[in-house]
Amino acid sequence: MIFAATQPVSDYITINAHRMVIDASDITLQRTDEQGPVYNFTTIEKDFELAFLRIPLPDGLTLSPGVNWTLSITYTGFIFGQPSKGVYTNTNFFEFNGKMAWIFSTYFESGPSARSLLPCFDQPNYKATWQLTLHHPADMIALGNMPDEGFTVQEDGWATTYFPQTPLMSSYLLAMAAGHFASLQTVSETGVLVRAWAWTGMERYAEVALKTAAGTVDFLSTQFDFPYMLPKLDVLALPQYTTISGAEEHWGFIHILYRYMLADEEYATSVDYANIVSITAHETVHQWFGNLVTIEFWPQIFLNEAFANYWETDGANHTFPEQAPNNKLERFSKAYSGFTTDSSPSTSKPVVPDQPRYFTGIPYNKGATLLYMMNQALGASVLQQGLQAYLKKYQYGNVVASDLFGSLTEAARANNLMDWNNMPLNVSELMGAWIYQATYPVVKVVVQEQQVTYSQEPYILNTATLQPTDYGYLWNIPVHSQTPEGMQFHYFTGKDGSNDFWKRQFNNKWQVDNAALGGFFRVWYDDTTWLPIYNQLLTDPFVFNVLTRAQLVSDTISLRQ
Repeated sequence: MIFAATQPVSDYITINAHRMVIDASDITLQRTDEQGPVYNFTTIEKDFELAFLRIPLPDGLTLSPGVNWTLSITYTGFIFGQPSKGVYTNTNFFEFNGKMAWIFSTYFESGPSARSLLPCFDQPNYKATWQLTLHHPADMIALGNMPDEGFTVQEDGWATTYFPQTPLMSSYLLAMAAGHFASLQTVSETGVLVRAWAWTGMERYAEVALKTAAGTVDFLSTQFDFPYMLPKLDVLALPQYTTISGAEEHWGFIHILYRYMLADEEYATSVDYANIVSITAHETVHQWFGNLVTIEFWPQIFLNEAFANYWETDGANHTFPEQAPNNKLERFSKAYSGFTTDSSPSTSKPVVPDQPRYFTGIPYNKGATLLYMMNQALGASVLQQGLQAYLKKYQYGNVVASDLFGSLTEAARANNLMDWNNMPLNVSELMGAWIYQATYPVVKVVVQEQQVTYSQEPYILNTATLQPTDYGYLWNIPVHSQTPEGMQFHYFTGKDGSNDFWKRQFNNKWQVDNAALGGFFRVWYDDTTWLPIYNQLLTDPFVFNVLTRAQLVSDTISLRQ
């Protein structure tokens, strides 16, 4: 392991290590340029609960910033029989010849993490390059993040496969596997080698996953003006996988539970195919959002998962354009799931929480719907421009929400977008309340003495049950309003809108706010303002697009009390 200190260190080197046999005598430290002695150690400290290995530095030795050090550790680790254990084997499945078989593979995003494979700095903000050598039975194929550089076969029936150095990446993205594999492969339109792997005999059922991965690579490479970065993209079907997740986006080497990747056309249902396409596209999106640009720490996971959940639909649409009309409903499905999770005090939390349990439906579904809201408020071209700049600026680095909003603000101002005060738009001011406080707003539309008035309140009225907020459970709400005359866009801010548009005379005409599900909020109409909308739905519902109609029904059911 080669590393450098960012500030002077004179007491301990602390790294992550979990369930390993390590002896102090098997550790050495030396300057990478070999100027100076080799330091040996007689004692180490192990924190089993926190999975830390502390190596006391010799008296008088200080690690100065800017100096590279090589830490060498000889250790013994373990391979487990459960997918949730980090380094594990898939067992109890049959190969094409009817024999029981096993597959070695890894999963590091949760559970014991990469520290169960090797001592390392095991947090997403510590990026490193990795070079693997894998020793395995000679009749098996070894796979990793990078394409192999070749292998040697030993007389004992084992082989060693060599992999080149990876790009700079976080430890949880490291992956490897060995088994009796076979693959389908293609070269995408943008020139990327894409391979779909499974245990031998099952690869024939991976055609849809292969096509989806290649198509999504092409779409994203063009959409974000940033070509795929590795020499290949492998997608591997596994017979068993962790119950925490059905797939994982390791850079260049996606792992997916077999039923979400393989389909026999004689038996597969449309739901099976939909799952294969959405999950494969989702993990492919992560190659950019999550792998190339990575979160600083886990509370910011929406910067990975919201993007994957949002852009998976576009990747699917690009690959299977004939399904695009049906895929439009994915936007509503994700919004509905986000609303459901965010409507209960027991499950609602900020998109960026300040408490553990980061991997909930909130960053996935609410996060994806907030991206759609920004797409509608800023415009697709401005969002695209901002995200292109975001990827280029932070490639191979780590980010927090303010980095994303900074790039989007620059794009918004370059296109002269104004906010609710007719000032240059600051996306952080627009989005802060949406990601740092729980629940979501309900806009209430009421007629009093022929005057239509608006107000907002949180869906969960008893905010004492929620986490404290600096935003007072108010939101800056981008609202697309549809009338018989057409569409209008305005921001609703403050308790009552703070804009003359939100005070109007009632003229017996309908006005639908949040048309086409342009924002993550619900609208409650009183009987007077609802009646014209209801009559329009009875006479010609297709004046409203499918997302508008779906949201009207959803709001009515949710707010019926």
